[in-house]
Amino acid sequence: YGIYPDRNNNFWIPSTSGFEIFDRNKKVFYHFDPPNDNWIPKPPARMYMHKDGSLLYAVQNKLISIPTNAVRFDTSFPKIFLTDFQVNDLSMGMVNPDSSLSFSYRQNFINFYFSAMRFNNPGTINYSYRLDGLGEDWNYTTDDNAQYTSLPSGSYTFQMRVTNSANQWSAPIGLVGFTIEKPFWRQGGFVILCVVAGLLLVYILFRVRTQQIMKIQAMRNRIANDLHDDVGSALSTISLYTEVAKLKADSENGLKDVLEKISATSQEMQENMHHIVWSIQPRNDRFDQILLHLKQYAFEILQPKQIEFAFHLNDQLHLQKLSPEQRKEIFLIFKEAMNNIIKYAGCKKVNINFAKNEKNIMMTISDDGKGFILSKQNIGNGLASMQQRAETLKGKLDIQSAPGNGTTINLAFPLH
Repeated sequence: YGIYPDRNNNFWIPSTSGFEIFDRNKKVFYHFDPPNDNWIPKPPARMYMHKDGSLLYAVQNKLISIPTNAVRFDTSFPKIFLTDFQVNDLSMGMVNPDSSLSFSYRQNFINFYFSAMRFNNPGTINYSYRLDGLGEDWNYTTDDNAQYTSLPSGSYTFQMRVTNSANQWSAPIGLVGFTIEKPFWRQGGFVILCVVAGLLLVYILFRVRTQQIMKIQAMRNRIANDLHDDVGSALSTISLYTEVAKLKADSENGLKDVLEKISATSQEMQENMHHIVWSIQPRNDRFDQILLHLKQYAFEILQPKQIEFAFHLNDQLHLQKLSPEQRKEIFLIFKEAMNNIIKYAGCKKVNINFAKNEKNIMMTISDDGKGFILSKQNIGNGLASMQQRAETLKGKLDIQSAPGNGTTINLAFPLH
């Protein structure tokens, strides 16, 4: 409603919200509210600056006199209070500014609620805030809250400033300090654990690789030993018979027998070579291939003697895989059992049964032959060899026999 200079080099500017006073020396504005809301100037307002320094105006049939020389403005800063501190929408209650709070990396949604008290013209308070540790810039607001979401791990201090009646900013005040911890995968202990686990994994892989190489080497040694024992022995026998044949070539006495022995030894060597190669071929890992090989061998050795035989297989065994060593030992045990049946059993029928449970594979070979009295004296090289091969399979071999009741051989060995 006008501009009125007083004797203190101020301009008084009346409005519907009171008086704005501009200090021409300090170049700042102050606000003044009359003690009674009914004394606020109403349009059309006319004022008179009296020579004694009083500002006079009329309102609601009253004459208001404001002694401008006596008006003092409070330039102190209002005190700031933290009214609530929420973490993930959960109130932390009253917190001490000097306390050090700690939260997990999941508790990173923070709300601050604050207030400041000023009795003269409280509606003109302005706020600015920042989160020290997140950035240096101040955020300005007239609201009473500040919100931060998805805070990274670190240490923070919530700082605030307020304005006074001269619109000046106060010094920063720290209201609360807190720490958001690092997630476990970023902590030093976890990093060390990962390094140790990685080294342990490398060590395990190295050990597994070394063991695999050793297994391959052991298999090569076994193959070499088999070739040396079977093939080498057969070749030595052939060489010996060949020398004998040379000596008898002139007289021809016994030459036919020598040549037959050479032929038989050659066939045996060929058969042994076939079984060695069969045991190490990967395509023969499945049990149905193993069964086919055993059936073929049983047919070749039992059919000429007119001995009936039958195979019985558990359905769960068809897709079961065995290692080359297991295949070899099973076949050699089976081969020895078939040879013993041909030589000693005098039977008419043989039953071969394969079964499987949760832990073991079982092979049962039974005949209806004449049987024998089982004793230590009757255990020859063949039965001892079968026992030794069962131990190689980490299994157990059980032989049951009695005169007139045939013989039953039970083999059980673990799957792995």
